[in-house]
Amino acid sequence: MAGQGLLPTKLRPRLARARTLERARLFAQLDACVTLPLTLVVGGAGAGKSTALASWLEQVGDRLDVAWLSLEPGDDAPLRFFAYLLAALRRVVPELRDPSELVHAPARTGEALDALLADELVIPLAERTRPLVLVLDDFHVIHDARIHAALAWLLDARPPALHLVLLTRTLPDAASGLPLARLRARGELGELGELDLRFTVDEAARFYAEVMGLSLVPERVVAIEARTEGWPVGAQLAALSLRRG
Repeated sequence: MAGQGLLPTKLRPRLARARTLERARLFAQLDACVTLPLTLVVGGAGAGKSTALASWLEQVGDRLDVAWLSLEPGDDAPLRFFAYLLAALRRVVPELRDPSELVHAPARTGEALDALLADELVIPLAERTRPLVLVLDDFHVIHDARIHAALAWLLDARPPALHLVLLTRTLPDAASGLPLARLRARGELGELGELDLRFTVDEAARFYAEVMGLSLVPERVVAIEARTEGWPVGAQLAALSLRRG
């Protein structure tokens, strides 16, 4: 849509590379999260959150559906946020309500937002059996307490097939209202951090060879890995530097 409508480019991963790396170790951790209500993938800029998730989703597309939403600071408004959320889900479940009218609708209370989620998302998806993963990328730009409260409600009332994945630079704090402590205590929270996202030496070697097209001796891979500390964007910058000689 043009103007101030819903941008379709926000409903798919924003990847800079055409090829990505298959990471069996990380993918196995993500596979285990599919049965959980919520998974947090936490890492700073350049940690490779979006790329890792997009690569994993390419591997599991035959057994689950994926709705993706790339968030921006302008989405930190309840109705705009949920309009985009419904737009992302509608790409997978086209019978859901057309959300475009919500973008310019009058503001509602938190209670009304819960009702909106119930009517337009929870009830329509209640009988669904095929797993549906909803990925919210750059969730750290969302600060509105009404959005956090509505997502907390959704986690309690969610359809069994719906699984929420938040990609964020910072861990949501207790003040956000998201029930992280309760989910963690119940074993219902998946968590991946920067240590999980970092390349191992073997992954780095495969990244340079398979993705960046470089032939490096093992000793050089180890040396570069020590300097980049497994940071994915650091590995990419190193590879670009090597290409330039």
